[in-house]
Amino acid sequence: MEILIWAVCFNLVSVSVSNQFDPHVYPDVGPFFEGWYMRLIDFSTNNSYGLLFGHVLSIQSTNSSSPKVLASLLHRNHCIENNNTCKLYSSNVVCRSKDLNVTVRDAPVIKNPDDKSPPHFTWQTPFGLFTQTNNITTFHFDFGKYIFRGRIGQPVSWGPDGEGPEGWIDKLPFVPLHWFVFSLRSPVIQYELLNVQTGQLVGGTNGVVHMEKNWGNSFPKGWIWSQGVSRHNISFALSGGLVSLGEITTTQYLMGYRNLAKNLNLNYRPGNAMFSATHNGCGGLFEIKVYGLLHEIHLSASADLSTFSDCLYGPEITGFRQACIESYDAIINITVFKREFLSLKKIDTQIIKFSALEFGGKYTCNGQCQG
Repeated sequence: MEILIWAVCFNLVSVSVSNQFDPHVYPDVGPFFEGWYMRLIDFSTNNSYGLLFGHVLSIQSTNSSSPKVLASLLHRNHCIENNNTCKLYSSNVVCRSKDLNVTVRDAPVIKNPDDKSPPHFTWQTPFGLFTQTNNITTFHFDFGKYIFRGRIGQPVSWGPDGEGPEGWIDKLPFVPLHWFVFSLRSPVIQYELLNVQTGQLVGGTNGVVHMEKNWGNSFPKGWIWSQGVSRHNISFALSGGLVSLGEITTTQYLMGYRNLAKNLNLNYRPGNAMFSATHNGCGGLFEIKVYGLLHEIHLSASADLSTFSDCLYGPEITGFRQACIESYDAIINITVFKREFLSLKKIDTQIIKFSALEFGGKYTCNGQCQG
């Protein structure tokens, strides 16, 4: 769903960056998974919808009945009118691995994504189709009660030449899990959500879409993910949690913040920043301070407990299992400081409403979704 993970930082090495939105080659044996996630924000209604889909190659020794190919639709419902807060619900569909067809440029996946080529792939099952061609995304998924379809425009990349939040870290061979953001705010060309039972159809053209991808062994034992955009070209995305390398477990974060009006394009990861964070899944609260060389960011996130979903699915070594909770009604407060001689100067402060906030694994309330 939405995760980063890399390793403890060693000496900075010179490596190229890559666009990892295209599919990767699966190993002969698991565990391995690959999953895509997009979140659509409709500025006309302040509503948002999530779509996630992926495939788990489980460990050979498992007899688990957990689904291996899954897609989920996330949608807000049961809204409280006086404060426009809504609980997040999910609708899920599954199929067998043999019914999944993934191609790159209309051919089987035989090599991993290269450094700079734009993505061009199709992910298709009996219940859904997702294509990325010439930087235009189209999707059509049938969840039984709901049909979700649309067309999305050009991406706004995280960085140049396909660079993602991990930067050079995604090249390290021992990293157990990866997080790549393909687009911070692609324009919505058109989307529709049809309630098959009632005939209700909602849709629009005034909005943006955040798109990202994860791949690796499994989601971690505990994590935080958050993302949001505003109408005024302000956006952020962050992910972090427990990174396990053999017997060593550490807590690390990745974060990016954009404010075009103030020429702020800030990216932080192990190696160029230090992080201090607290989380409270039982209270729907998260805070982080990011200490970079030239800037410092203070971010606080909160969401009413009534807006969080029940346990959503995430990829584990035996298949997809209920692993996390999420809200699309989080309020994010961000303050950016610039370092000056012996002091900090506040240069930006923003409130981004209707953001996403996710607690996973051990970071859920009393580990309610650990499985």
